[in-house]
Amino acid sequence: MFSKLWLICCLVTLSLSGEAPNWSIDGKKEGWNQDELVKTYFYHSELQRQWAWELLGRIRLKGDERILDFGSGDGKITAEISQFLQKGSIKGVDISNEMVHFAQARFPKSICPRLEFAEINSLSDLNENYDIIFSFCVLHVVPDPLQILTDLHGKLIENGKLYLVTPCGKNPEFFQAAEETFAKFGLQSAWKVGTAKGASIRTLEGSRELLEQAHFKIERLEMVDTENLFIDTSEFLEWLKGTLSANWNVPFPQSHDFFSEVIKRLAELDPHLIDEQGVVHYKLSRIHVEATKSS
Repeated sequence: MFSKLWLICCLVTLSLSGEAPNWSIDGKKEGWNQDELVKTYFYHSELQRQWAWELLGRIRLKGDERILDFGSGDGKITAEISQFLQKGSIKGVDISNEMVHFAQARFPKSICPRLEFAEINSLSDLNENYDIIFSFCVLHVVPDPLQILTDLHGKLIENGKLYLVTPCGKNPEFFQAAEETFAKFGLQSAWKVGTAKGASIRTLEGSRELLEQAHFKIERLEMVDTENLFIDTSEFLEWLKGTLSANWNVPFPQSHDFFSEVIKRLAELDPHLIDEQGVVHYKLSRIHVEATKSS
């Protein structure tokens, strides 16, 4: 069913392979709990949606599955998936109360009867198991992806399926532009000094190791390398603001100037970033995972 959709693709947040991000989602008025930021993300996150459907387009649902969307954010992707469930259900969960409230308001039961959203602090808050778990552009921002993968394994039925999309960087010019901009604005870098311990979910080798440690059987593990297009620098700017302000701890009132500077410096480092028509060609790879719970 999904494979017939025309949506082609291309989520979200960026990270350097092997370095531990300094991201924080604590605080009811900080990070992804800022109301203004949630709205900005909703209106300027088409790229994340395209990336999700890039993977979803390969999947055929029967329509009676019980599905969990881990890190459902603003809920738009979760709501779209629910339209393919004639008898099943999908639950979107997130730790951001503002994201959950926004999703509930945008996609009420009257419109999406097979859909629900919930704020959780831990996967142990969930009392049921699922046939399928989706997680789009989430695991690269959690402090312990192995623990999350292990917990997700425990929430699947036997032979249940896990599908992941994980951004993985591979754009050194972008990260150089970002580091220089952090220094210019006097903000703490989004990456801690030093190297993270253990395998990185942002590499193929690290993803394989972590999935196997969590007792998943890997069905497909691949790197997708494409350019992601934005119609102009204004669209690119709004995407950066909505996607990275919270993850990089950039105060939202400063985000416009901060990311404008990032784009300016990136264009100097990468002469192919903006073509003659003004279209932005942004390079960001991602990893696709399809895995099965095995005993």
